[in-house]
Amino acid sequence: LQLLGLLAKRGGDGAMAEALLRRSLAAQPAQPHVWNNLGNLLDDLQRPQEAHACFEQATRRKPDYAEAHYNDARVLRQLGQGDAALAAIERVLQNAAAGPALAAGALQLRALIAGDGRRRGRAVDPRRAAAAAVVASAAPIGSMPAISTTTRHSMAR
Repeated sequence: LQLLGLLAKRGGDGAMAEALLRRSLAAQPAQPHVWNNLGNLLDDLQRPQEAHACFEQATRRKPDYAEAHYNDARVLRQLGQGDAALAAIERVLQNAAAGPALAAGALQLRALIAGDGRRRGRAVDPRRAAAAAVVASAAPIGSMPAISTTTRHSMAR
């Protein structure tokens, strides 16, 4: 069911994709990757609150699931929850299994979130923000897969 849901998503049928992913979860609710995929779909459908809830389910079931923490950070940023987004990014960066592409994307997102805080007049640690910005400027975010069962193909909206 999950694979059919992903194929429906790829084919542009969001409603069918959602129904199939939810059916997959009804049959096997403990599958963190299905929760992550549903979260990505809901984010695509402009439903960030629901997407966040799915990413939380994924990370509750697999606390070291770096991709779900990354996706949650993106959605939390959209929702204006910068501190929670930064905490999620830190969980990605502390995970050795995250891989270089995901770590690079996490550094880019951390720099964007730090920039959001500066625009709102919040105090941001300048050393951390500067280091993230330097690394992010060289990060190959485009090297992440265009369609994936774990990560989103685009980071910023």
